Amino acid sequence: MCIISLKPADLVLEEQVINNMWHANSDGAGFMYAEDNVLHVRKGLMTLAEFKEAYEPHKHKKMVLHFRIKTHGETNAANTHPFNVDDNLAFVHNGVISGYGSTEFSDTYHFNKELIHPLRKQFQHFLNVNPITTLLSARIGYSKLVFLSNKGEHVIINEDKGEFSQDGVWFSNSSWKRAASNWKSGYHGTQPVFPFDSYNNTELKKNSGTDPSARGTSNTSRTKDYKRPLYEVGTAVWINQSYKDVPKGAVGKIAWFTSGYLTAVHFSDSEAKYIPAAYLEAVIPLVMTKRVGHLKVGDQLIYDYSEDGMAHVFDSINKKWYYIPEDSFDIETDTDWEYNLMPADLL
Repeated sequence: MCIISLKPADLVLEEQVINNMWHANSDGAGFMYAEDNVLHVRKGLMTLAEFKEAYEPHKHKKMVLHFRIKTHGETNAANTHPFNVDDNLAFVHNGVISGYGSTEFSDTYHFNKELIHPLRKQFQHFLNVNPITTLLSARIGYSKLVFLSNKGEHVIINEDKGEFSQDGVWFSNSSWKRAASNWKSGYHGTQPVFPFDSYNNTELKKNSGTDPSARGTSNTSRTKDYKRPLYEVGTAVWINQSYKDVPKGAVGKIAWFTSGYLTAVHFSDSEAKYIPAAYLEAVIPLVMTKRVGHLKVGDQLIYDYSEDGMAHVFDSINKKWYYIPEDSFDIETDTDWEYNLMPADLL
């Protein structure tokens, strides 16, 4: 989801803030500033060391910084921010803009090419036209945009959806905050952050996701009273869509939380990897009590939801979804869910 920082002149960001923003958004970085009526854009900085080397000589200037987490497009220099609209205007983006993006290029790249750049050509001063900025705000939803001109003038779209630090730096989200022992105080926390109610009277989505309010209703008496685990350190989770080198269906355990969009997850004995919270599902383990097709008694699967007496379950070994009869398994509420669902070649 990325993070944007807009800092005033003569204020130097703490190194820890830079580190926090990078480690939570490490798919490339860039920054922009204006000097002597010239707009300077640096992007394609793919390591923290490379970013710091480029940033250091300009750290006292008014500046817009951006750290990327990939959503659409490849992880490469071309998809890092800022994006030039023309020689005198550039912008950065935090969020996801629906309807844009491809396997090669990010949603921001396409948004610039298909909307912002043509808009600028037709309406040179579009950022000064309130109806246009209002429409931009409505189009991008919860996303944020920061534009900077060659004169050093900036415009923030959806400024109220970000936050200001005490020293007047604007951040698009809170993943800049210093490490702390409790997630409520900032970064790398250890407290539960996604408490779920029981299935009883809860709408459960018919596809993967972490928002129970978006789901279809489970209508079987045996499963709907099962209490979904809290998301806390040590909670077993599975990944509902592939992310970087972590495949869909991989099972791990939460290591710590960040105050941004990412959660650190341990997979087997590997180092913790940062995964977007929206990609995580708490593991609800079930064990087969009857044979169904090639599924045997004792096989362990991941329960997702039930409908009309059939359960939607995921086999993490073979990475396949199945609908199986509700009377063919038991939910193992007391099982200490280990890594045994992780295929050997992914360990």
